[in-house]
Amino acid sequence: MKDPAGNPHAGVLKSSDRGTTWTTVLSSDAIPDMLYIRAIAAATVPLVGGGAQEQLFAVAVTRMYVSHATDIGWVRGWEVLRSADAGLTWESISNGPYDFGYFTQEPRGITVDGAGNVYVAGEATERVQTVIHKTTTTTDYRHWLVRKGTTNGLGGYDWSTVADLRGNAGLTSFAYAITCFGMDVFVAGTLNNLWQVQKSIDGGLSWSVIDQYQLEAGKAAQAFALASDGANGIVAAGLGVRSKKNTTEQVWVVRRGAATGGFTTVDAYSTGAAALPRGIALGLAGKLEVVGSFGATGGWAIREGTPVNGSWSWTTTDLFGPNSSASCAGIASDSQGDLFAVGNSNGNWVVRRRLVAP
Repeated sequence: MKDPAGNPHAGVLKSSDRGTTWTTVLSSDAIPDMLYIRAIAAATVPLVGGGAQEQLFAVAVTRMYVSHATDIGWVRGWEVLRSADAGLTWESISNGPYDFGYFTQEPRGITVDGAGNVYVAGEATERVQTVIHKTTTTTDYRHWLVRKGTTNGLGGYDWSTVADLRGNAGLTSFAYAITCFGMDVFVAGTLNNLWQVQKSIDGGLSWSVIDQYQLEAGKAAQAFALASDGANGIVAAGLGVRSKKNTTEQVWVVRRGAATGGFTTVDAYSTGAAALPRGIALGLAGKLEVVGSFGATGGWAIREGTPVNGSWSWTTTDLFGPNSSASCAGIASDSQGDLFAVGNSNGNWVVRRRLVAP
């Protein structure tokens, strides 16, 4: 978001009147060296002395100075913040920012399990340089990363890396979306250009692949969003690349399965542009709301899926900023079923809403 002078700031905004007015509850100005906030999550967390409390969690990118074998200077660290008073105040629960020691590192998503443990998913680039006969060769390896903050019984967290999967050189690998259902953890992203959804039932000690997908063999597929469909199903959204005449196209893909696997494609939508689904929300009457972008000149759209006799019927219910630079980052629904999609247009923060009847 930008201030009146046009300067960019990272922040979290809150509305208590169905999106009519908004207030800033977290700003990068309040935390030294914070660059931006990647994702937020709300969870009911068990308290040490008994009972439970609704809390907010955010994962941010914060500059930090490091000096180690792979880097010296300022890098972008992962930092996790928590608010126990609906956003009025925030504290760092990750002992400041964390550095993996890779060339670059970016958090992407955050979630909380039923015991209050915090998980953060993201990616990193490991840069390896080799010198042979005075010739330097640089090779990049992308990593699928998950960090876990385990509650320590004192109101704090002990942090550890529970997934660090190194992709092959020249291929794309990253963890992007993460969510918990009870104590089970689900992560979606891409590993060596393959769309993957992985699951852990033991707090991140081990992981199993419950969905692996390519729209066309040999072409990249990437998952960017993950959610429950409200009927014991898991839904992932992302893109699949396929051949089209003398070029390729990115297709908007939504896949659904059970917590144990069995995923099938329920929407493969060709937009004529670079499709990029980025968020999933559960709408009224079991409907799925998937939001994403249509490329640099396409704007953003919401695709609504309606369950019909064991299948799904899809329509485009909102198209914002067609033929513009508008792009969308996520979507959420409130307790009344109102929908809120957030993104940007021409460098400005944009929230669009669809209200149900009062």
